[in-house]
Amino acid sequence: MDEAAIKKLSAAPIELIGRVSTPGGQSSITLKASELEVFCDDPEAFFAMRHGVAKEVYQQWVETEGTPRCGAKTTQGVRCRNVVSGGIQMNLERWLQEDGGFCTVHGGATSAEARNGR
Repeated sequence: MDEAAIKKLSAAPIELIGRVSTPGGQSSITLKASELEVFCDDPEAFFAMRHGVAKEVYQQWVETEGTPRCGAKTTQGVRCRNVVSGGIQMNLERWLQEDGGFCTVHGGATSAEARNGR
């Protein structure tokens, strides 16, 4: 987009809205005229950048429907696939805080010892 178009859009009394996939559907994101090209090139990367995470983290959040997964290792040495207590379709910030916590099998939400060992 050329400079003149960006300046004209920036000065106009309009609101620019983009949409991105989020747990449970889609979310709207307000854009500045100067951000349009970057957003259009890769909406996922733009949303991730806006929230201070890598695109891969954003994609994992969407793929898990915002449901945090247990961070414990199984006896086979792979990450436990159980859900951390506390809900689903969490916003990105809350999901980042909870993902990698412990499920009830591995000491979960009621175990202060397990929560402190994160």
